[in-house]
Amino acid sequence: CLVTESLNDEYTLEMNYPVNGANFSKIKVNRIIYCKPNPYSVAQPFRINSITRPIGGVATINAVHISYDLNNYLVISLAKGTLQTVLGELQNGSIVECPFKFYTDITSTVKSYQTTAPANMRAILMGSDESLIGTYKCEVLFDKFDVHLLAQRGSDNGVEIRYGKNMTDLSHVSNYDTLY
Repeated sequence: CLVTESLNDEYTLEMNYPVNGANFSKIKVNRIIYCKPNPYSVAQPFRINSITRPIGGVATINAVHISYDLNNYLVISLAKGTLQTVLGELQNGSIVECPFKFYTDITSTVKSYQTTAPANMRAILMGSDESLIGTYKCEVLFDKFDVHLLAQRGSDNGVEIRYGKNMTDLSHVSNYDTLY
């Protein structure tokens, strides 16, 4: 099982499971798998979005973090306000009841944010440069159904990554999925 999380971007799971495994009959599209994404976090829910045909008796299961469910919650518009105000409106502004809760440690009132057209919650949070993370230059942390917009995730321990010292390889990925 491999969980990939990129800062303010993807949060996915890919795993292989034998078709004769004890729980293969329970693995279905749209069901949820709980797993620890790293050694330091608690188990997180991932919604299965695809299961490949078994090759050699092993199926590949792909899933996305439950936070991708935010795509299913539409907000008509958000009035102009600070981050705390906007998060409060986001919490209560969904057309249907939303199980997600929003938190922030940013108290700056210098910037304000608003929307004028309907959008889904994930797009408002992190859909473009005009999203909340683009406007407030914050970092998002998903913890089950809690969404934290933080000034900075983690801490600076003074470690530097240098090629040939503590980094042995570097790869670059270009992605044109959202290019029109």
